[in-house]
Order: sequence, then C-alpha cells, then structure tokens
Amino acid sequence: MKDFLCCVLGEMTGVRAQRRDIYTDASGINHFTWITEARYQGYDLLSLLPGFMEKFFETGYYEHGPADQWEHDYFAYGNRVKMDLFRRYGALAAAGDRPLGSIVETNCVFTNGLVKPVVAKPLPAGALAHVQRNCANIDLLCDSIRNRDMNGIFSAFMGQPLCDGLSPTDARTLFSVMCKNTRSYLSPYFPELTIT
Repeated sequence: MKDFLCCVLGEMTGVRAQRRDIYTDASGINHFTWITEARYQGYDLLSLLPGFMEKFFETGYYEHGPADQWEHDYFAYGNRVKMDLFRRYGALAAAGDRPLGSIVETNCVFTNGLVKPVVAKPLPAGALAHVQRNCANIDLLCDSIRNRDMNGIFSAFMGQPLCDGLSPTDARTLFSVMCKNTRSYLSPYFPELTIT
C-alpha cells in the first residue's frame, strides 16, 4: 500500500518518498483494512487520489512495472479495484496479510512499560457497513466452529459477500463440495460430519 502511495505522490507532485516515511491511519479488520488518512510531510496523499485516478484509472497503474503487466502475469495488478473502492467509499482499501481476527488488531504505541492504543479515524459509512457485516460473520463462524455447528458454519459461508449471488441450493452444493474435498482435514474436528 505504501508503495502505491509513494507512486501517487511521485506522479502527482514529482516528489519522491520512501515508504517508511509515509504516515497512514488504518481502520478495519484482518484482510479488510481501509486507509482513512495518508500523509507525507505536508502532503495529504488521499487528496491527490482523484487527480491520480483521472489520469490512470482506465489504464490501471502497477507500481512494479508496466500497467498492462496483469495481462500476462497473474500476480500483477493495475490497482483499479483499489481506485474504484476509493471512488465509492472515500477510503483506500488496503487488504493486509496479517494473521488473527477482527478483534485483536490495533495500532498502539509502546513507551515506558505502557501500551497505549492509537484511536483510528472513523470509516466512511459505506465502508463501515461492509466491515461490520464481516465482523458479524467472523463472530458467527468462530462460535460455530467452537460449537462444532456445521449449520452455523454454512450460515457464515452464506454471509460472505462473494456468496451474495448464489441461490441457497447452489450455495449448499458448493459448501458440500468444499467439505467433501477437505474431509480429511475436517474429520478430526467434526467426527460426526455428515455432508449433504
């Protein structure tokens, strides 16, 4: 994310920055984080994004090579989803690869034997609604796993945004296939596992 923000700064102002010098404020949950503030010295980087998007949205922008590299390298990307989400919600999506869940991550400062939480800026309403939906779904999933409740796990599966377009029948079929294909991993935890 900070590499992308360095590129936004460079493209829009000509100023070159190191990623370690970019200040960001992030809110959200694991793998669903949003940048609500980004600064470098006197520059508000999020305020530069509309002009950057006007210049690069159609072609995309890949900070590690040509914008069209995604056409032949499936690990490449054009940041168009990131830009589209910023356009829709006013915060910059920054999915992370940190472990754990929705209630254990926070920014904090360690000083003199103390740990002080750093309160993040609020998310825009649209992004907050998505985060809250995912938090509730994570809670349902954790409770269902703890209680060995496959119906609850299926409900959490159905609650995933990527399942919104599935009919209940199609979702049940997909869930059953996934369970069958991972039966060897599930069996020790769900000994009476019945897959329908």
